[in-house]
Amino acid sequence: VGASVRLRADGASWRRGAGGPMSVIDLTDDAAAAEEEVDAPPPLHEPPAVAASGGGKGCGGVTGGEEAEGAEQPKKRPRVNALALLMGAARARPLVGWEVAEERISEALEAHLATWVLRERFFADESKKVRNFGLAWRQGGGHDLAAPFRPIPSELKGLWAAILPTLPSTIASMGEPNQVALKRYHLDGACHYAPHRSGDVLGYHCDCQFNDVRYVVGVSLLSDSSLVFRNNQKQVHKRIILQRATYSMVGEALTDWTHALFDIRHPGRLSVTYRLVCS
Repeated sequence: VGASVRLRADGASWRRGAGGPMSVIDLTDDAAAAEEEVDAPPPLHEPPAVAASGGGKGCGGVTGGEEAEGAEQPKKRPRVNALALLMGAARARPLVGWEVAEERISEALEAHLATWVLRERFFADESKKVRNFGLAWRQGGGHDLAAPFRPIPSELKGLWAAILPTLPSTIASMGEPNQVALKRYHLDGACHYAPHRSGDVLGYHCDCQFNDVRYVVGVSLLSDSSLVFRNNQKQVHKRIILQRATYSMVGEALTDWTHALFDIRHPGRLSVTYRLVCS
């Protein structure tokens, strides 16, 4: 504790006692004696030496900033930026398969659809959140491909024909949808704003949970909103859906991500969602 030792290349060592001058110890003749001398405690009347800290010059008991003659310097290990490695591993995956059409539907077509929903009294029943056409929704989850086919109204067929030219070519090549959902968000039976209807909004879900859904195409009516995507690594993408905008999901956007709707504004929202369900 009270002595500092640094080996020299010639087999000797520099030794300094606690607070004493530097001296040379010959370790070649009698190593045991030298080791005994080095390990000997300092005299009781001398205070113990305080070991120098740090890994540069002056450590090991050498004062004045000079290293022992002939001593080799240890090689420095290359630094590893752990934070950069961690951030690289957690880099967010791109949201592949999601698109928003540049062209939105006209205000006249939006008004025509809203009037049609009121006239048909689709949501006169307060318990109804969604009206399905085409394939029926099976009890317990999923679309029932064996159920009698519900006719898709001509108004919704006309809307599909209007947005088809704006959709990705991959969707157009798959064929027409066989399921259409008309859903309300924060709207009462008369399509008036009803913010108390919080149950209209679904949590995070996947359209492919029960069926093989090849594509999802949606049209957002009456107001803007946000769609948030999340994968099993808790990575998140947020996309703004403008009023009268058409959006589509295929591939990874459907299979690798769940999504939920947020930021529903006044005067509420109607959505028309087209799906191609294969099994």
